[in-house]
Amino acid sequence: MLKLLLKTRFDMFFGSVSQGKRKKTASPLGKVMLILLFAFLAIYFTAVMTILFVGIGRETAGTDAEYSIFALAVLVSIGITLFDSIFTVKTQIYESKDNELLLSLPIEPKYIFISRLLFLFIVNYLLEAVVMLPAMVIYGIFIGYNVMGFVYSVVIFLAIPLLSLSLSSFIAWIVSVIASKIKNKTLVTTVLFAGAFGAYMYLISVMGPSGDMEEGAIDMSRFKDMFLIGWGAKAMTYGDTLSFVLFIAACIIPAILAYVILNKTFIKLITVSRGTVKTKYKEKAEKAEGVFIALIKKELKRFVSSSMYMINSGMGIVMMVVFTVMLCVTGNEMFAEIDGVDVSFLIPAICFALLALGSSMILISTPSISLEDRNLWIVQSLPVRGAHALLAKVSSHMIISTPFIIICSLILSIGFKISVINSILLLVSSVVTSAFFAYFGMLLGLLFPKFDWQNENVAVKQGFAIFGSMFGGMVWALLMSGIVVILSFISFIIGAIAVTLLNAGMCVAIHMYFLKKGEKRFALLKQ
Repeated sequence: MLKLLLKTRFDMFFGSVSQGKRKKTASPLGKVMLILLFAFLAIYFTAVMTILFVGIGRETAGTDAEYSIFALAVLVSIGITLFDSIFTVKTQIYESKDNELLLSLPIEPKYIFISRLLFLFIVNYLLEAVVMLPAMVIYGIFIGYNVMGFVYSVVIFLAIPLLSLSLSSFIAWIVSVIASKIKNKTLVTTVLFAGAFGAYMYLISVMGPSGDMEEGAIDMSRFKDMFLIGWGAKAMTYGDTLSFVLFIAACIIPAILAYVILNKTFIKLITVSRGTVKTKYKEKAEKAEGVFIALIKKELKRFVSSSMYMINSGMGIVMMVVFTVMLCVTGNEMFAEIDGVDVSFLIPAICFALLALGSSMILISTPSISLEDRNLWIVQSLPVRGAHALLAKVSSHMIISTPFIIICSLILSIGFKISVINSILLLVSSVVTSAFFAYFGMLLGLLFPKFDWQNENVAVKQGFAIFGSMFGGMVWALLMSGIVVILSFISFIIGAIAVTLLNAGMCVAIHMYFLKKGEKRFALLKQ
């Protein structure tokens, strides 16, 4: 039974990202293409990590900093597995659409729970392998293991997902308990998940590698005595038994506690009746609104009603604000380090690149059709043009993202004392570029909708539309940034006007497609 449930989880995963236009199961060709895509990404990121560790291994071999490879590998491994799990545990375990169906079958609930944990474990091991395996191989080549260090390295590799999954499970359990007792669970979920992500980013910035990186010098001394990271690094490097025991205990004890607590509360939390909040009716006059405004309000309410939608699709907004502040704080020092070269004329172009890349990570419009799910027929049956429904989704994307782009643009302009004309062009070009990403995401969402998801996390994170919008948008942002940087050697004004006109032209083309063919395609979509 456990094997069958686990197979079902993987079938659902492949089906959600590779199904045909109207198929309910993944096509064989879709599975093959998906596997090839994942293989390419795994090889690419493995190569990147290998190059990084080769550089560290060459510089630290034969020194007191040989632990640096494993310290960085453990830190990154915990980070990526925790980051992945923290956004998936809650929806995979507590909010899956097939919970009630599976509980109605003659299946022990513990097998349902365990199968979902195993699925997440396998995903985490694959993510961890991209980092840890290159580190272990490069360490063996450039530095060399002792016997116990090699044994401890293998065991620590197996133990890291226990830690990340148990921590994310605790967070998901706390959020689910709180959400089951209050009305506005979306706000609580968003705040807690955002707080956890912010705390991790803060720890990375505080405890990360530091020091003079010139002439190949690498200072990672803070890693050696760091809680948990230092234990793992010393155990793998020196075969330190005490550090190994402490690291394994820090992984296993939370895992046991998480399993016991979640296993006992699984049924209660997924079957709890949240009821409805009684409100006192007050008679008041309603203001008449246009149909298009009503559709926009519907999209905005849908966005703020789902914590997973807000966190995953709106993460680009957070990253944009964070990197804007970081650039303003460290940018002047960074530019000052380029001795004898005046690069001040590139500052507006660099600011545009930051805002463009941030906008490319905002994916609000892309999954909006897929999230309609069983309610799609309602929108299709309304006496409104299908093009208006699509444009309302684009407009809601812009309403949410534009204020942050304006704020970040103003912060950058003031922080770097950019001239008035360049500041205006930075703002206009960034907003128009963001509009292109809204239209582009909506176009992919229309062409490649996914309606067979079992939880919202799948709808907003998986599928060709999401993948294409994320990576295609990033490529487009880099292309636009390159154009601005190159033309800035002549004048930033020319570069900003060029990308503004190019993005505006693309927006008009997609807009016309929505008005002519897009609404027909939308009307024919079936859940």
